[in-house]
Amino acid sequence: MKVSRESRAATLASGGVRAVVQLMYQAMELREETLSSIHCCADDISITWDALRDMKEYLRSGGVTAARFSSDLEMSKVTPPLIERSASGETLDVRTSLHLGRAWQAMSELAYTSYGERELFYRTGYTGEELEAGLRQFDFS
Repeated sequence: MKVSRESRAATLASGGVRAVVQLMYQAMELREETLSSIHCCADDISITWDALRDMKEYLRSGGVTAARFSSDLEMSKVTPPLIERSASGETLDVRTSLHLGRAWQAMSELAYTSYGERELFYRTGYTGEELEAGLRQFDFS
């Protein structure tokens, strides 16, 4: 019997992906002490910056209509995520450790609750409803 290495997965449509990526960017603007309150360490922050740059580059290149975020139980919490386009080129596959997936979810939620809806719209270009819809789909708990 083959045991699945995958623990959690979330697939987001293009708008949801872009909204969650924007929320993670906004989380990076929060003070390190604030991020440490949700158990995000310096490695999490560094890995997240690199991953956000890669994800944004894929999204900018066009043709991505969805992203599938999944966690790999065999990945160490300090292993950078694997980010690549699917064979069709329409889906961005992001495989990360469960630890980092949960950290990304917590960062996104923290950014969502730390800024007011109007401030988030100015920072991200997304309404509160759009951001909330992306967060509902992005679940590593």
